[in-house]
Amino acid sequence: MVNNLSKISKTKLNIAITGIAGPKGATKLKPVGLVYIGIKKNKRTEISKYLFKNKSRESVRINSVKKSLQLIKKFI
Repeated sequence: MVNNLSKISKTKLNIAITGIAGPKGATKLKPVGLVYIGIKKNKRTEISKYLFKNKSRESVRINSVKKSLQLIKKFI
């Protein structure tokens, strides 16, 4: 996702988030709270996997944004 986003947007820094925020959509392999965050700056790409313990939809979404901002801070 993040690689295609960088092609489309033509920006130097891109971030993409995907996962299962719940309350539905989970499977045994993809539980609620599982989130992948991809970040790309120029040619450097990093994909991170997180499993948030608080499984409320709002909590998963807020934690995903917080982790994304931490990754952006690390990259710049």
